Amino acid sequence: MAKKLTFVILTAVVLVALVGCLPKINQPPVVTEVTAPATVLEKESFEVSAKASDPEGAAVTVQFTFGSVTKDGVLDGGVYKATFTAPDVSSDQDITLTVTAYDDKGKASTPKTRTITVIANKAPSIVSLEAPSSVDEEKTFTATATVDDPNGLEDLDRVVFTFGGNEFVVTSHTDGVFVGSITAPAVDENQTLVLSAKAYDKDGNESAPVTRNVQVINLTKPVVTAVKALGTTFREGQEITVRATVTSSHPLNT
Repeated sequence: MAKKLTFVILTAVVLVALVGCLPKINQPPVVTEVTAPATVLEKESFEVSAKASDPEGAAVTVQFTFGSVTKDGVLDGGVYKATFTAPDVSSDQDITLTVTAYDDKGKASTPKTRTITVIANKAPSIVSLEAPSSVDEEKTFTATATVDDPNGLEDLDRVVFTFGGNEFVVTSHTDGVFVGSITAPAVDENQTLVLSAKAYDKDGNESAPVTRNVQVINLTKPVVTAVKALGTTFREGQEITVRATVTSSHPLNT
């Protein structure tokens, strides 16, 4: 019995010794605390970050993949960071961010993912266009366009007013209100012209045009076309009456 017990003990000791000689299995690193925005505007730069560690304490490399672009994270205060630029998209699009850590032997962690929605830059729209119904030729008048932009008023770039074949560009605004100084052209007779306005954002997206009719008043001087005295013979000092025929495109003050 003693021999049998001794054999069991020796066998256990040998097994422990053999286990101790076995190489340790390299454990993969672990990615934690992935931070990324839920939405970004197209062409906008944004930052993503993550933490990662290795069970054996080895140094790790963290890779971020956004769409088709992969970048190595830069370690900053215990956090790995990378900066991406959202692509140009024609409509809102969900793109996956994948974060993977690698140890010094190249063993990869289980990837962590986040979905980021890239918001397409939508065109602005003109809410209202105000202008006088009539204006004298070659006179300056004010046109006011109120503009909205789905991506924010800071995305607005300019409004182009067109009147009488001429363009008037306004680049400054207050809360989306663009005020333009428009000069009416010279006309041979009273004429109704179309005032048109288009808004543009910083990416060149343009709104649908909005129009208003403005009548341009001709300011041609009155013309005397005929003069006739009432009578044919007059005495010296006599008061006479003369009738004049005048044409004008405006009401006359008599």
